[in-house]
Amino acid sequence: MRLHFDLGSYEDVSTYADRILDRLRRGSMPCDGVWPPEKIEILERWIRTGKKP
Repeated sequence: MRLHFDLGSYEDVSTYADRILDRLRRGSMPCDGVWPPEKIEILERWIRTGKKP
């Protein structure tokens, strides 16, 4: 089992989108700093609209 996902991979980000969003909201990802709410909203919208590339 893989423990990590590749943020450069559409397939990985799409598969793990909910986990990624949760970690972004909690501020535990990314390791180099918390995302501003505007960026998190973009990811939320992408998830809601079907994760289209």
